[in-house]
Amino acid sequence: MHGAKMKRGVIAAGGLLACLLLLPSLDAAGQTVAVDGASYVNHGLVGVGRLPANLRDKLGETFGSSSGMAIDPQSWKRAADGYEGVLLLPDRGYNVKGTTDYRPRGNRVAIRFTPAEGTAALPADRQQTGVVATLADSLVLTDAAGQPLTGLDPDGVRAASGGLPDLPEASNKKVSLDAEAIARLPDGSFFIGDEWPTRPSPG
Repeated sequence: MHGAKMKRGVIAAGGLLACLLLLPSLDAAGQTVAVDGASYVNHGLVGVGRLPANLRDKLGETFGSSSGMAIDPQSWKRAADGYEGVLLLPDRGYNVKGTTDYRPRGNRVAIRFTPAEGTAALPADRQQTGVVATLADSLVLTDAAGQPLTGLDPDGVRAASGGLPDLPEASNKKVSLDAEAIARLPDGSFFIGDEWPTRPSPG
């Protein structure tokens, strides 16, 4: 569903730890850039956070991997001891042989970020607590009729209808989605991109 517009509530899922696994870095410290008259200083990586490998969402399934991320500017704010907000987008299911009938979803993750200051090494008990991430909600992605999408490979095409173009369809007649990227729009809705390399031809 390249560029398929998703409704409000899909607060990105993906790349949380890739973007927020932050530790002090002397090499980057002190680098400054000016944007629109404001100066920003790169202090290097300044915080680390983790999500448990056995974390389950409200559907009872393990959290899985993440492929995309978007920040909701309306929820990202400065708190007394750092910053907080919501982020994250899973891939198409579990790392197994072949693909599964995984229901693609968006995960809302509450973030509390307390950046480390200075260049001194943090005490051991603070080295992986600068980013506190909590899975707050999950939203299953559906087609126009409310049918969940699937992580299965497509083997056919659902003909264009209801203002939507031709869509890749799996053997279970669900729309296939290999979610890889998410972009939040100003009105709170989202575009989600997929990675299917080819589209089967009808017939």
